[in-house]
Amino acid sequence: MKIEIDTLKRLKKYFRDERFRFNFIYIGTAANLDSYDYLLERKNGKYEFYSTDRGKRYKLNEFDNEKDACEFVYNELKDNLYGKSHCITSTYSEERAKRLGQKLENENIKYHLGKSMHKKGWRYLVVVHGKDVRKAKFIKWFGRLK
Repeated sequence: MKIEIDTLKRLKKYFRDERFRFNFIYIGTAANLDSYDYLLERKNGKYEFYSTDRGKRYKLNEFDNEKDACEFVYNELKDNLYGKSHCITSTYSEERAKRLGQKLENENIKYHLGKSMHKKGWRYLVVVHGKDVRKAKFIKWFGRLK
């Protein structure tokens, strides 16, 4: 099934429905650039697509019409796993993270475990992607896992 993404409204709906992170892309104007990874903006009758980093814009492309801009942004970002990543919990216990992973697996929820160095030691992250974040809602608080 081909998805018709030819307006800003449909593009916004697609990113929302597919559960991309709320701060992954901003579609509009006057965004707080520190908060978003990408920006699609209508400016002087043209559509400009930027990546952003630390408050700076880096123009990636410019379009004369809305349809071309929306189709380009959709094709560019639709498979971006980072944009769909939702950390549902973090812990200093690798065993607890793995136990949560097993619970997610039992519910057929795709996930991955990550780790990052923290001042107290390794911090284990449990990440789900896209619409699976809805299925993971049953987890209220990590500490309640048995």
